[in-house]
Amino acid sequence: MLKRLILGYLFLLSTVQAFACGNGRTFKVAEATISLSNGAVIALKHSGRIVPYGCQFVTATIKREIPVMYEQWKKTQDLAYLSDYALLLAFTKEYEKARDTYLYIESIAPDQYSTAANLGTVYELLGDNRQALSWIRKAVRIDPASHMGSEWLHVKILEAKLQGKSAVNSKFLLNTSFGTDVLPHTSLSKAQLLKLRDALFYQLNERVSFIQPQETIVAQLLFDLANVAYLTGAKSESKFIYTEAQEYGYSNPLLAKRLAALSKAGVRSLSAPARLVSPSSAPPPPPPSPE
Repeated sequence: MLKRLILGYLFLLSTVQAFACGNGRTFKVAEATISLSNGAVIALKHSGRIVPYGCQFVTATIKREIPVMYEQWKKTQDLAYLSDYALLLAFTKEYEKARDTYLYIESIAPDQYSTAANLGTVYELLGDNRQALSWIRKAVRIDPASHMGSEWLHVKILEAKLQGKSAVNSKFLLNTSFGTDVLPHTSLSKAQLLKLRDALFYQLNERVSFIQPQETIVAQLLFDLANVAYLTGAKSESKFIYTEAQEYGYSNPLLAKRLAALSKAGVRSLSAPARLVSPSSAPPPPPPSPE
């Protein structure tokens, strides 16, 4: 289940400054949350499935719940609590302890999707991309439809890390490209583009939560998502995502040309989103105006 999967959300928690989530000037009640087994909310999410704004983490809750989850595991022997404990260890950068905990879970309850996926992510955090790739491939074999069927892209990201900078391109990562004209073009069908957009959104929504600019793979995937957004009619979203690709370090002159073409066509970018607040801590609505 999502609440027990790390996948992207645990990376570099102490440096989280998601490029949009944390910088808004207004506030909005979160429409989706990530919770532990006891209901404690540890992250807030924006709605929408095109622009990857990332998550806002509830750091105080994460730190508070670490001993709580461990005590619940000792008391009940319910692996759900132990898995949540490992998740929180990873969120607080105790990666070796998280890895060892997940390996213990795997030893007594093998071949669970969530354990394999989380081990893959922890190994990636530890810099062991070969082990990470092995575990993520196992997770995909167990449940290929998980995470909106996007884990094939996680596999490609890890393969690109192992191969080096020459593999960080649309053709290697996505097995397609969007041309070099001023505006993107494609041979993919509308259905294929929408499926690809979902996969890119899901993987990027996790990564921008923890990876700050600049980062080569995130920059490349943001550029690709912007191209796909444009081709599926989401032009304002496309312009916003092109700008974020630029912020993450995408330096190909084609990006500037596509931004200029959108501006010339009168396409306006989205505004930065509001900072999220938990539904439980949202301020009450203002009283009605007197008539």
